Amino acid sequence: MSLNASPADNCEIQLLGGFRIIYKGNEISDASVRTKKAWMLIQYLIANRNNAISVDRLVSDIWGQEESRDPLNVLKNLVYRARNILKELCPDEDTEFILYSRDSYCWNGSIPWQVDTEKFEECIHRAESAGYDNDKITAYYDAFCLYRGEFLPKSAYCDWVLRKSTYYATLFITCTVKLCKLLEQQKRFDEIIHICENAVDIYSYEEKLHEQLLRAYISSGRFSKALSHYNYISKLFYNELGVCLSDGIKALYQKIISSISAIEMDLSLICEDLNESSQQKQAFFCDYEIFKNFYQMQARAMARTGQSINVALLTLSGLDQTIPENDILKSSMQLLKDTILSNLRRADVVSAFSSIQFVLMLPSTTYENAQMICQRIIDKFLAKDPSEQVKIIANVRPLKPIDL
Repeated sequence: MSLNASPADNCEIQLLGGFRIIYKGNEISDASVRTKKAWMLIQYLIANRNNAISVDRLVSDIWGQEESRDPLNVLKNLVYRARNILKELCPDEDTEFILYSRDSYCWNGSIPWQVDTEKFEECIHRAESAGYDNDKITAYYDAFCLYRGEFLPKSAYCDWVLRKSTYYATLFITCTVKLCKLLEQQKRFDEIIHICENAVDIYSYEEKLHEQLLRAYISSGRFSKALSHYNYISKLFYNELGVCLSDGIKALYQKIISSISAIEMDLSLICEDLNESSQQKQAFFCDYEIFKNFYQMQARAMARTGQSINVALLTLSGLDQTIPENDILKSSMQLLKDTILSNLRRADVVSAFSSIQFVLMLPSTTYENAQMICQRIIDKFLAKDPSEQVKIIANVRPLKPIDL
């Protein structure tokens, strides 16, 4: 039965993607502002509804490191406030949702509750024990549909919520990947795309989900969509996390660019498009896979042109040679990127090599000039760096030609 339905005897609880209780047509939810601690007590008892929770454990898990002069009386007052909140579910009857016995509290288990987390786990167990692929697909998809989002997202600051949230997130990601692999065997790529596009809305930084989505785009011939999505996640992972994509996703990128086969017969339109793409006034910043293609192309041409090209690596580190903390690293790498691009020529090519490094290709430069360029970038960066907690190390090497 769906949480969206509310017949008279409906008794349902949603914990995934939000919190709400439906009891005989009445509903309360975390959409309205409520007393956090009382609301937290209700959530905690429901999440542990198959157990009686001792007073000591409740005090420890609800208050954590917070100190109280009289925790037992504070807890009694909290239970009173929680029961008043729950009274909204049954204003015309005397139903008790929170029970007390032998120095412990528990959620009323005599009511036939339908809890989404329990149904979610039941679907996964059903999928794991199913003997046929189609039965597995049905059960995994049922589980996928039940997962509306993270476990109690508005209470994610609590340690006990974080533990359960991690558990359910792992189950969901594993379930989704298994479902997609089963659908992939049956070439049901449109369904995979629908599933993964919804899944990455919940977990934007889960590479397994992005990889499944890219594979489905490629397998269904949607190469432009695949390329667009690759560029999106490449920027997302680098800008937000300061990390590069996995080798598996990079391999899919190579497959994407080798498969794009759009043909434009009007040469003037092609030239116009190329001219519009080259209007940027800064150095050219690109994905590392594209940088490698530029490198190999220039190395092949060097034997014929005799052009002098140098490659430089700029590495950001803390003053003590360690990697800076994430906040400093993120802001410093963005500042370094901006400084590099604004102090190089349009013909120069730049890419992120790692979370702390940029690699530069400097055509028509001598080794000495390349060193001077790097030093200028470092000086400009240090003049603007507000943290004064990082330094830049530069290494320069001439590009060697590739003999054909």
